[in-house]
Amino acid sequence: MKNLIISMPLLLLLSLLATTANAASWCFTAQACATLGHNYLNGNGVKQDNSKAAQFFQKACDSKSDDGCTSLGLMYGQGKGVKQNQSKAVKLYQKACGFGSAAGCTYLGIMYQYGKGVKKNDFKAKKYLKKACGLNSGEGCYYLGYIVIKKNEAKAIKLIHKSCDLNYASGCNSIANLYKHGTAVKKSSAKAFEFYQKACDLNNARGCTDIGAMYESGKDVKKSNVKALEYYRKACKLKNALGCKNYAALKNKGL
Repeated sequence: MKNLIISMPLLLLLSLLATTANAASWCFTAQACATLGHNYLNGNGVKQDNSKAAQFFQKACDSKSDDGCTSLGLMYGQGKGVKQNQSKAVKLYQKACGFGSAAGCTYLGIMYQYGKGVKKNDFKAKKYLKKACGLNSGEGCYYLGYIVIKKNEAKAIKLIHKSCDLNYASGCNSIANLYKHGTAVKKSSAKAFEFYQKACDLNNARGCTDIGAMYESGKDVKKSNVKALEYYRKACKLKNALGCKNYAALKNKGL
């Protein structure tokens, strides 16, 4: 009974420490700190607070969490909860990539590719994006594809295809465009439709707009203004200006 009396206040204290808004120093594992960081970033169960999210991600990163380092890097890159600092973002991505983070390697490669926070270096960009792609980052494969496209078009298309296979929406939309126009692949409206559909399913706004346009025109698919409106509406909700414009124009025709 005595043990129970002692343990109950302790459990209550630990519960309060885990939920209080001032709990930045009270997460005890890297994973717990990263999770709390995401909770504050997205307002999950706590009041949304970018500054507190950054504190938790920093603590997670200090405890060798690749997620913590990558997430904090994104915050420095965007200036959310911290003063924007691309150089710090690069260092955090470097650390995350060293921990084996596909996302960290991807963002590090992109920083070198575009010279953000670091001197532009295509060799290093390719190196880190190749590592990211090998770790099954669809985004990494996609950006690597656009680095190698000038020297090896066939390899680039395979990489962009892989990005789509890994559910990177922009990769699916790019492959659809290749099939639509017959660029470096045999022209195929059926294939274009297939990849635009997948892109849209992955919430790629342009993919939804292009599917809508195919249904509206009836070119290579059975014409359906109802379906066209459906896809234009989704594209518009995803903030695609052309999707909104096409939706309004079709609606004004009395549909």
